[in-house]
Amino acid sequence: MKKSDKAPKTQKTDLELETRVLLEAISQQVQVVAEGHGTIIRKLDEHDKKFDVIEKQIGGLKSDVEIIKVAVMDTNQRVKTIEKKLDNHEIRITKLEVKVFV
Repeated sequence: MKKSDKAPKTQKTDLELETRVLLEAISQQVQVVAEGHGTIIRKLDEHDKKFDVIEKQIGGLKSDVEIIKVAVMDTNQRVKTIEKKLDNHEIRITKLEVKVFV
């Protein structure tokens, strides 16, 4: 009788084989999750860069708005001063008209 080169299958060897197959499947799944995680990190980095650019633009806009506010306040003050001067002129012109046309 020839001896078989292979050991007879036992319940122990079957469990070992199943365990190895499961571990290999788990390893592949972990690798897929890790690759997905890497992709997410790259996309988050890209979004961070975009938000930095937007934040700088908003900062510039806020500065521009403050400059415009100051200019409008100055203009309002000048208009009020001119209105006061014109009110006085209107009174003076009315008095002159009375004197000239009477």
